[in-house]
Amino acid sequence: MPALILLAAAAILYAWWSGKLKGFTYEDGVAAALFLLGVRLLTTGRVLPGATLMGGSILWAAYRRPRRGSKASMPLDDARKLLGLGPEATLAEIREAHRRLIARVHPDAGGSAELANRVNRARGQLWHVDLYRLKRAEEAFELGLEEAFADAACLMEWPERLEGALPRDRLDIALEPQGEGRRATLNGRGKWGVRVGSI
Repeated sequence: MPALILLAAAAILYAWWSGKLKGFTYEDGVAAALFLLGVRLLTTGRVLPGATLMGGSILWAAYRRPRRGSKASMPLDDARKLLGLGPEATLAEIREAHRRLIARVHPDAGGSAELANRVNRARGQLWHVDLYRLKRAEEAFELGLEEAFADAACLMEWPERLEGALPRDRLDIALEPQGEGRRATLNGRGKWGVRVGSI
């Protein structure tokens, strides 16, 4: 049993070191510890409590997992038009537009499931995130930022507050004062490196 615990700890340490746990929260850590406790109880003959703890931890992981593929992509212009927003909408404006529109088109309010699904997809396409007041990087992921990285266009201010948890494939834009205006410097990372190189 100690070997199994050491192996699990080594796997968690490797996942943390390689950046695979960027969205890992305190609650996820508690769930992982409860899973390991469940394994320990299961191997010592206490099947019901062990299975209960392991099952609860697995359900937590399934709940936390981003639902990739559940949203078909929608062009950004269509998403903006559907929500009635301009290109500079903030996250709060996107959420408010979504709340207002979904209240009218939801099937429970007499709307259609298809239209409600389109409104939900539109909300997922546009993210503007200002991380200036962020105290911990985990706070951003508690808001669903990891899902935004996977499924949406995400404009982020103060990205350095994420402490190295930014996606590999991204476009960094640095604005610097220059004369009467500003100068933008583009730096493509990962797949964006090729795209920026072709501009």
